[in-house]
Amino acid sequence: MPTGSPRYGLGVESNAAPFILRPTVESAGVALAERDDDDLFTGAVVLQLNLPVDPQQRLVLFLNELSVARPVSYVFGQGVADASHARQITIPFKKLQPGDYLVRVQVDGAESQLVIDDVPGSPTENRFVGPRVTVA
Repeated sequence: MPTGSPRYGLGVESNAAPFILRPTVESAGVALAERDDDDLFTGAVVLQLNLPVDPQQRLVLFLNELSVARPVSYVFGQGVADASHARQITIPFKKLQPGDYLVRVQVDGAESQLVIDDVPGSPTENRFVGPRVTVA
């Protein structure tokens, strides 16, 4: 073998592993909420994320009502980033009941996680507590 030629296959390799970068909802709010005659709301949820999102990326919003009686869940798509490589996104909703909701977002299939109350003795200990929005 000539001096200086590469020697393939003699080094150490790492195993390949999948990597998913999950978005984190840093803040959530409701904008433009209007009540209709059936006491349902139309508007938009505005989220601030920890990572930039492109307008071409697929966004899905999940809302889970914080209620013990008969909680409802909603899924809304067609959200858009407010600008190219923006961390703020807006996702419209229709026919939403008033209430408090836990918020999750999915960006190209990678879903944000909910926050669990880990304070010992708290009334909501070991329950999901955020992020959340109120529609009223």
